[in-house]
Amino acid sequence: PDGPSSGGVAMTVGGMNFQNGATLTVGGVAAGNVKWVSPAMLTATTPALPGVAGAVGVTVTNPDQQKATGKLFSSWLAKLAFAPQVSYAIGYPLSRITAADLNGDGKIDLAVGATTGSGVNTLAILVGNGNGTFQAVSKVVVGAIPRGPVAGDLNKDGVVDLVIPNYGLANMDPGGVAVLVGKGGGLFQAAQTFPAGKPLMGLDLADFNQDGRLDVVATGFLSDEVSVLLGKGDGTFSAATHFALGPGALPYAVAAGDFDGDGKADWAVGESGLARVTVRLGMGNGSFQAAKIYPVGNNPQGVSAAHVTGDGRPELFVANTQDGTISVLLSVNSAFQAAPALVGVAGPRSVAIADFNRDGRPDLATSNSTDNTTGVFLGKGGGAFQAVVLFGAGAQPHTAAAGDFDGNGKPDIAVANSTGNDVSVLLNASQ
Repeated sequence: PDGPSSGGVAMTVGGMNFQNGATLTVGGVAAGNVKWVSPAMLTATTPALPGVAGAVGVTVTNPDQQKATGKLFSSWLAKLAFAPQVSYAIGYPLSRITAADLNGDGKIDLAVGATTGSGVNTLAILVGNGNGTFQAVSKVVVGAIPRGPVAGDLNKDGVVDLVIPNYGLANMDPGGVAVLVGKGGGLFQAAQTFPAGKPLMGLDLADFNQDGRLDVVATGFLSDEVSVLLGKGDGTFSAATHFALGPGALPYAVAAGDFDGDGKADWAVGESGLARVTVRLGMGNGSFQAAKIYPVGNNPQGVSAAHVTGDGRPELFVANTQDGTISVLLSVNSAFQAAPALVGVAGPRSVAIADFNRDGRPDLATSNSTDNTTGVFLGKGGGAFQAVVLFGAGAQPHTAAAGDFDGNGKPDIAVANSTGNDVSVLLNASQ
C-alpha cells in the first residue's frame, strides 16, 4: 500500500521460506508488529522514515540469518505540492511550450510559440538560471505564427536545434516546418522553412527511415493530412510525403514513438474533428502500415506518448478538450486498448509526463483551459492513476511542459497561457 513517511501503515509482505520469528526492515529501519502468517507471508506496520520519498528497500531476515533482499516497497510517496505559480510575461497569446537546455549550460530553458490568432512571427525563449527562475524573454524570428517548438539535434553536432510548425498567414506567409539550427550558447542560424500540410498545428521528431537522422511528422489542420519530412542530417529535409486522414479530421497534435516494440518509429495523431486517434506503424524505411483508428473523447487537442505499464512499449494519453477527459490507450502487442478515461479536468489541451512524486511511476500533468489550472494525476502503476490534484495557472492554459528548473531532482511544471500572454512556472515543493 501507499502510505506516509510517518509510518504506522499496515503492510503485507509476500515471498517464500519465511520462518517464524523473522524480522523485517523497510528502508533499513525495523518494522513494527512483525507477525509470521505462513512461509509465504508476513504482516507488519511500517516504521517512520522522515524525509524519505519514493521506493524503499525491504529486507526479511530469518532466525537462521538467511535473508531475502532487493524487494521494493513503494509506500513513502512524497506529498505532492507545488509552489504558487510565478509568471513570466511574453506579450502575446501562447500555444505549445518546450523545456530543454537550449544553450548548453546544463540548465533547463523554455521555448514557447504563439496561438493562431496572434499574428506574430517570433518564438519566445526564456533562459533558465538553474534556480527555478528565468531571465527576461528574448525572441527569435521564425515565420508566421510559430505554434510551438520541438527540440532535437538535427545535424549531430551536439547542439540543440528547434523545429517549429508555422501556422502561416493567408496570402502572406504559407507557413511550413521552420528549422532553427543551433549555433551554441543559445544562438541560432536564420530560420529555414520547408513546405508541409496547411496550416500546420503540431509536429514531432523521430527517425522514421532508420538512417540515424531525425525526421519530422507534422499535422495539416485544414488539409486533413499528416506530413512526413525525412531529414538529411544537416538541418534540412526532403520534400514532404502526405498521408490523408478522414474528411473533417482537423488533426491537431501528433506524437511519435515505437508503439509496437519492433524498433521502428510510428506516429499517432489526434483528429479533433472526428474524436479519434489515428495510428500508423512504421516500416522502418519512411513508409507506414495502414491506419489503425481508436475512438477517444471530443476535440482531442493533445497527444502524448510514454511508457507506464512495464511492457516496454509506450502508451498514449489524449487530452479531450470538449469532454474534459484524458483518454488512456494502453499498448497491447501491436495495438492499443482503451482504459477508463481520467476525469476531473476542465478543457484539457495537453498532457506532460514526469515522475512528480519520485516514486518510480510516471505521472501526468495537464493544462486545463477552462478553469485556469494544471492538473496532476499521480501514477499507480500498470496504467492506472489517482484522482487529479489541481494547481493554479494563468489565463487559459494551452500546454504544459515538465523539467527540473531548479536542479533539486524534482520535476517542475511550466504552462503556456494562451490569453494570459505569459508563462506560469510551478516549482515542485513535494516533500
